[in-house]
Amino acid sequence: MNWINVFLAVGILLAPGLIVRHLMGMVSEGIVGEPAPAFAYTDLSGETDDIFKTSNYDHITLLVFSASCPHCRDIVPTWNALASGHDGEYVGLSISPQEETLIFISDNNTHFPVILVGTSFLTGYRLSGTPSTIVVKRGIIDRLIQGKPSNEDLAYLNNLN
Repeated sequence: MNWINVFLAVGILLAPGLIVRHLMGMVSEGIVGEPAPAFAYTDLSGETDDIFKTSNYDHITLLVFSASCPHCRDIVPTWNALASGHDGEYVGLSISPQEETLIFISDNNTHFPVILVGTSFLTGYRLSGTPSTIVVKRGIIDRLIQGKPSNEDLAYLNNLN
């Protein structure tokens, strides 16, 4: 068997796993280490602002969700635990309309502030879907977690506090 056949055989064996990881939101290249794209948001009272201009923290963790996402509902207890006692350092970003977001907040007993960003946020941050957890330190994306955080991710997030 020549090297080309070996390369093709390995590629055929590994590609499905990489595709599945990408489709499950576990792979996102290129954005970690880059400046966090600026974005405007609307808070739940209808006020608009820029989160990085109003944050006074060394780091901010963005918890991106969709009100219709069942995985987002499942991750709220984890996000609540991380945000506990760290007001303003953890902010929920809903890509859903305000009415759906308010229902999500009520039904899931969120313990972190939530703002509305719309679906264009996903494109700006190169996200394949929700839930996503983004850590921004001094304006630079330090960590991007798509889907359920691993034990390693949770240890990292707990050490931020």
